[in-house]
Amino acid sequence: MAGFSRAVYIGSPGGYLGADGLNPIDLEILIGDGNRQWFEAVYHNKSIQPKGKQKTIVPFYPDSLDSLIDAIIIFYPSLFDSSPIIKEAYNQLSDIQFIDFANEKIIPANWIDIRNEARKYISDLTVYYANFEEISLAHPEKDGKS
Repeated sequence: MAGFSRAVYIGSPGGYLGADGLNPIDLEILIGDGNRQWFEAVYHNKSIQPKGKQKTIVPFYPDSLDSLIDAIIIFYPSLFDSSPIIKEAYNQLSDIQFIDFANEKIIPANWIDIRNEARKYISDLTVYYANFEEISLAHPEKDGKS
């Protein structure tokens, strides 16, 4: 694996109608790039935890919104507590730490149905996406950030 280059932040809109950005942040999904893209979760809201041992997922398609929905399903299960189809998926995936969506033996056969079900629950999520940009603190004038 290589390094992280982006992140997705999920939380609540801060201030009046979200005027202050995102506050608090509940979940951060780090996106790494190497020979394949991967996602890792950082939990800022400690009440959110995966249902199983999931630490890392590798999406089927890099840079896809469907892949981000897959990550939210895996890393933010409390959103889907009232969905029987998604709860069953958690049971099937509970002992897997590294979920590779290209491995058909791991992923439930009805995953497209699971993803479509998840869309009903995530429509109101506040989600921010950030690209990482390296800056130089030693020479800020080079970056135009002084």
